[in-house]
Amino acid sequence: MRPTEVLFLIDKSGSMTKHKRELYDAYQHFIEGQEDVGIDCYVTCELFSTHFGVMHMNTSGQASDVDVQTVCAKEKLESAPKLSDANFDPQGGTPILDAIGTTIDRARFMISDDVNRQVIMVLITDGGENSSKQYSAFEIADMITGLRKGGWKFIYIKLGREGIGYNCSGEKVEVSPEQMGFDTEEYFELADGNNFTSLMSDVTQAIAEYRTTGHMELTWEQSK
Repeated sequence: MRPTEVLFLIDKSGSMTKHKRELYDAYQHFIEGQEDVGIDCYVTCELFSTHFGVMHMNTSGQASDVDVQTVCAKEKLESAPKLSDANFDPQGGTPILDAIGTTIDRARFMISDDVNRQVIMVLITDGGENSSKQYSAFEIADMITGLRKGGWKFIYIKLGREGIGYNCSGEKVEVSPEQMGFDTEEYFELADGNNFTSLMSDVTQAIAEYRTTGHMELTWEQSK
């Protein structure tokens, strides 16, 4: 089978503070659960929030305050670093659209030299979109749809049922996973973050199966 690139995009906004410990454990469980598969696997881990007061230039030369922190990029599975308080410092807002767009742009550039690689993107967040300025839901949906046709797999994990975010002007921002281009079977919402460990156990098994067979089926139920 082909080598696999697993791309984690993890919310590190202020509200993720309450999920830190279970996130650390779940991420490490995933890494350890892939070690015996025997096929090359590479891990990229990006953490996102807003970095207020600091503007970055994106690949199109536009100003953006989305802060995407790279924990590791195309790291071989066995040497991927753990998540810990040393590299995970929750603060700021939740620019989901800008984070997805920025990370996909980076990933497509990094992976473009190896068309033989399978790619899985895992998004983990606990809140609604509230801070994006660069990308619209339509643009993200277009990117995700195109990449899915090219063979990419997507998993969207929501820790809690907060679906509405508020921008800096206090206005409601409602963006559903479907509006961002995620299919129903790719999206998993956990009430108050419950059962995250159970879901990540199933995610670990599903990705291990995908690495060995090229087929991934994740059928997890909230009742677990």
